[in-house]
Parts: sequence; C-alpha cells; structure tokens
Amino acid sequence: MVLCGHSYGGMVITGVAERIAPKIRSLVYLDDFVPENGKCLLNYLPAQQSQQVRDDAAQNGDGYKITPIPAAVFAVNAHDAAWVDAMCVKQPLASFEQKLEISGPKMPKRVYIVADGWEPSPFQQFGARFGADRDWQFIRFGGGHDVMIDQPEALAVTLIAAA
Repeated sequence: MVLCGHSYGGMVITGVAERIAPKIRSLVYLDDFVPENGKCLLNYLPAQQSQQVRDDAAQNGDGYKITPIPAAVFAVNAHDAAWVDAMCVKQPLASFEQKLEISGPKMPKRVYIVADGWEPSPFQQFGARFGADRDWQFIRFGGGHDVMIDQPEALAVTLIAAA
C-alpha cells in the first residue's frame, strides 16, 4: 500500500503508519508536515502564525474551528482558485494541536515532494531536512502548494513511481 498525504495529511499518514507499518510499501508526503514524536502541527509554524491560528478560531470559529486558507495564498492557478476555495471548510483547531505519539517505524520507501513555487511555505523546512537524507527520496515540483490541481499528470507519474 502507498499512503500519500498532502499538507495537514502528513499528520494523518504518520499516525496511520504507526499502526499498520507492515502493510505499507511507501509513504509519500506531498508538500506536507512530517511530525516528530510528541509534536503537533502548530509546532512547525512560527510562533506568531500559531497564535494567529488560535486567534482566528477564537474570533471566527466559535473557539474551535479554523478559517480555511484562501487558494491564492497557496498559489493555486487562477482557473481553479475559486473552485478550491469553495471546497474548503473550517477545520477543528484541536487537529492542529494534537500531539502525535510515534516511534517512527521503518518504512520500505519514504518520499518527500516539495512545491517550491510559493512563499511563505512551512514545508521548505522538511525539504531542507530530507533533501540530502539517503533514507528519503526527495522531489521538487515548481509551482504552488496544490500540486494535484496544478500538475495532476506529473504528480500521477511520481505517485506511480513511488509504488
């Protein structure tokens, strides 16, 4: 099985991998958070941005929901940006605050894909961390954060190769 996570999805696939590691052939992180043991998503954002997320939930989300980030921030192409914005919904703040307890099981294959055509990206830190790591395959895509929308064919080829 190949698990692919995008953005927040890295938190999810890391937790899943912890539970079913023997069934996984490859983990693919697509411009994604790669959490370490005992950390949550907010640990990977600058302190000011983490506080903005919490303030947004308090002011606009009944204390527990985060307003979706507009597609323009992620450099989604102009043709698809309105559609992406329409598909996004508020997300629970707790999902950004939940710390993962993981042992980091060994995976046969780990792939990190960074989209390097948008700023400020919290994912460049992971590209820097895994770019030279021999235990990871590292791939760069030019363009915005939503690679699956902007470059679906190229991403499909990459995902098939990850299998």
